[in-house]
Amino acid sequence: MSKLNARVRTGTTSRPFTGRSRPKTAATSTGYGFLGDDIICAISESRGISPSVGLSFINLSTCEAVLCQFTDTPTFARTCHKLKVFSPTEIVFASTAADSKLLSIIRENMEVEKNDVLMTQIDRRYWSEAAGHDYIRQLALPDDLEALKLSLAGSYFAVCCFAAVCSKKVGFRMWLT
Repeated sequence: MSKLNARVRTGTTSRPFTGRSRPKTAATSTGYGFLGDDIICAISESRGISPSVGLSFINLSTCEAVLCQFTDTPTFARTCHKLKVFSPTEIVFASTAADSKLLSIIRENMEVEKNDVLMTQIDRRYWSEAAGHDYIRQLALPDDLEALKLSLAGSYFAVCCFAAVCSKKVGFRMWLT
């Protein structure tokens, strides 16, 4: 009998003991970014009974972008969860939304002052859906472009957020011709 099976002989059946023989695995990450990553988030919301929220996260350290749009609850629980997962270093919003309920909830839940999250308001003219689609067309890999166009159809707020970050904060205008 092998050394491993000798430890398990209980009852009528025996199976290999695996509780202590398993190799340890690395701890899972709870966030998107890594320590030191510079992640800028743009946020926008619709006005209505059940608000649609658009988010665009751009990780300047890895040159990755995540765009999402969803309908949230009046307490903006989903939005706060996304922000905690991505843990941006800066949150950008339209100047017309400076006094919105969404931003006050974000300031409270994200503990903006304590966590050194910069809150920046940008003029509304930078939030353009057409400009967002132009940036996506110019920055996306050619093989992924059609799939991106299809998945972003109807995501007005997410695309506008992407345009605002690209044109005002990241400065892609200088690199694109």
